[in-house]
Amino acid sequence: MCFSQTISERQWKNNHYFLRSICPTAKISKQIRPSTLVAEIDYFFSAFDNILSKYEVEKIKTMGDAYMCVGGLPKPNDTHPIDVIKAWMEIRDFMFHHKMEKLSKGETPFEIRIGIQTVPVVAGIVGVIIRL
Repeated sequence: MCFSQTISERQWKNNHYFLRSICPTAKISKQIRPSTLVAEIDYFFSAFDNILSKYEVEKIKTMGDAYMCVGGLPKPNDTHPIDVIKAWMEIRDFMFHHKMEKLSKGETPFEIRIGIQTVPVVAGIVGVIIRL
């Protein structure tokens, strides 16, 4: 089956995006049940979603333990570099408190890697099927 549609893309200059990766997911996933791993990642990502909403930073995508977001989209603004940094700092603090809680129980904590970059962004909706 072939679908014909027009794809419209938008471009933005100098947006800030960051990518987070939870680690050491591979190591911890061998020690806990899959349902527990999914629940932990859901706990983190739900907290990240709530933090981002405070700073108008937009989640773009999650895949496995990776979480990508961008500032200044879809509504461009002049504060997006500061918004992204504030969101990052709050996420860093959230993960630190989680780590201390896990260590106090003698459990292996999840940690986080975060990268932030300023880049032009091109975005559009592509594809026709979304599956869970």
